[in-house]
Amino acid sequence: MSIMEMISETLEKYDSIGLDQLDEVRLMNRHDLKYLFPVQIVPELLSVLEDRYRVLEIGDMRGQEYETLYYDTDDLDMYRMHHRGKRERHKVRFRRYTTSDTVFLEVKRKDNKGVTDKSRVQCEGAERFLLSEEEEFLSTYSPFEEAHLHPVIRNSFRRITLISKEEKERITIDFDLQIQKAENGEGVDLRGISVAEVKREGPVRQSPLSKQLHGWHIRPSQFSKYCIGVAKRIPGVPFNRFKELLRRVDRINEKGLNEHSIKNTL
Repeated sequence: MSIMEMISETLEKYDSIGLDQLDEVRLMNRHDLKYLFPVQIVPELLSVLEDRYRVLEIGDMRGQEYETLYYDTDDLDMYRMHHRGKRERHKVRFRRYTTSDTVFLEVKRKDNKGVTDKSRVQCEGAERFLLSEEEEFLSTYSPFEEAHLHPVIRNSFRRITLISKEEKERITIDFDLQIQKAENGEGVDLRGISVAEVKREGPVRQSPLSKQLHGWHIRPSQFSKYCIGVAKRIPGVPFNRFKELLRRVDRINEKGLNEHSIKNTL
């Protein structure tokens, strides 16, 4: 059985929640942590968490597909801010939610206290800023202007979203990740890794997922799909700050790709 089939079979055992119910579990003052591990762990992790969470289901799909196009300046200012460890930084991206066939222009901002906020506006495409309201949105929520930005990195991945039955907590588990340079489509196959993010009101390490991963000796890890893509596919960029993470990503990815077929779909 492929890894995709195992994930799908395990998700069928979960109680589900619809997109229209997510507002009931909106996190106002959230704390978050990310974890990076081989994709073959996902079915067992889901099996352990089954009684504690519900899974987001959209159109009979319990794993949603995402496509993202990241923008940056000619000097890659947003990447460099992250690499220098600046606490206040931005990401600008178009994200296509494939299951619902909707596209949003999104700005993610992390402030100097480490709090992340995301703003977005629905739009028609993901190649350039076409509409005046998109330009106005960008100038309102970021320090960047359309004329100074261009596409840098694309990615696609699948996401499972779990909602706690007992607490104010949401988990996303991303896998089947592939990254491309926007200019020429030169790609990186990262389907051997999975990235889980815990978002919770209260101590994140008290999450059932965090406790389970801790028991498996998997520790929290920083991970940015955009920064990993730039470091791997844009020549000449600084990456010393990400060097150890890049080695870890490669080790985990190789293990995941070698041990399981992940070509099937949910």
